[in-house]
Amino acid sequence: ARDRNANQYVKRARDAGYRIVALDGQGDTPLMDLAAAGVSGRFLLVIGGEDRSVGQFILNLADAVVRIEQRGRINSLNASVAAAVALHVLARRPG
Repeated sequence: ARDRNANQYVKRARDAGYRIVALDGQGDTPLMDLAAAGVSGRFLLVIGGEDRSVGQFILNLADAVVRIEQRGRINSLNASVAAAVALHVLARRPG
């Protein structure tokens, strides 16, 4: 059950010391370079829905906005695939 909206969850996580990482197709940092973006330790990965991306409030709060680099002309993944790719990459990070 949810008792808050996404913005409230993100704010609460930030207040608890989590770094906020938003996954967005227009992100300024490639996912593979997340450590170079200065994000380490505990963080919350925010993934937008398939019908809309991460909201502007969360993008403004984010410590990093990352993207999954893709080849070809079509640059789109559904949310569950994007989550799986991101979690796989992040689980392989050193430390």
